[in-house]
Amino acid sequence: MDWSALPSTSWVCVEMKAVPWNPADMNSVQGTYAILSQSHFSPKRTVAGSSGIGVVSEMTASKDNRFAVGDWVTVAQPGLGTMRSSVWAPASSWIKISRGSELFEKHGDGISTIFQLGGTALRMLRDFQVLRPGDCVIQNAGNSGVGWMASQLAAAHDVSMVSLVRRGTRSAEKEDLCDQASLQDFRRELQLVSHRPRVLALNAVGGDSAGKLVKLLDRHGTLVTYGGMSMKPLSISAGHLIFQDIKVVGYWNSRWMLQHSLSQQQAMTDELVDL
Repeated sequence: MDWSALPSTSWVCVEMKAVPWNPADMNSVQGTYAILSQSHFSPKRTVAGSSGIGVVSEMTASKDNRFAVGDWVTVAQPGLGTMRSSVWAPASSWIKISRGSELFEKHGDGISTIFQLGGTALRMLRDFQVLRPGDCVIQNAGNSGVGWMASQLAAAHDVSMVSLVRRGTRSAEKEDLCDQASLQDFRRELQLVSHRPRVLALNAVGGDSAGKLVKLLDRHGTLVTYGGMSMKPLSISAGHLIFQDIKVVGYWNSRWMLQHSLSQQQAMTDELVDL
């Protein structure tokens, strides 16, 4: 690599090991996403991919000692263009993954989804309501990547999760992961959950599905929208906003990344790894 051709900032070359394809990447290719499908640092090239994991293979000389050759990293900047064999980008574009080699060996390519999708799930569970043990969260798209991770994170904090899913989707996985005894007695389980505070709902679908989530929320609850897979506007009555004081907000993980420091992103990455 001709280092002299690069700006004076510290740069790192990462060999990409796994890059997930998310709905946002499809929207980016279609030209409908808020961040274009191109690298911020190669503006003349259109490259898809805003997440993924890789290994540091080369570095420019710098005072930034966060990385060493062989370190496993994930992205700290959206729109980096990660769907390629290697990426040269400023050191500030990367976050170190502790035990990255161990995690990749154990979980394979799936580990590449944890930091984008898991980060989305973690922030929505933490940033919009104070969840206490015994509370209940409701979500649609419960069979999505974010849905799976939100369920696991909620369970780790003794928070119940009720997930709405379409019939027939990922049936084999649901049978493997769900407790069959609980499924057979689901009416009793739902009745128990119905008495818990329902303070937060996660919406990835929109349309009538979002309206159903709002109807299940307690007064002063919050609906967080992070996707709109139905391509339909939210169907929410004025009465729920006025009389139930339901709050409706949006979450975009790329915005969170841009608005928070590397140290904050590193802390969240470490937390996800430890979980």
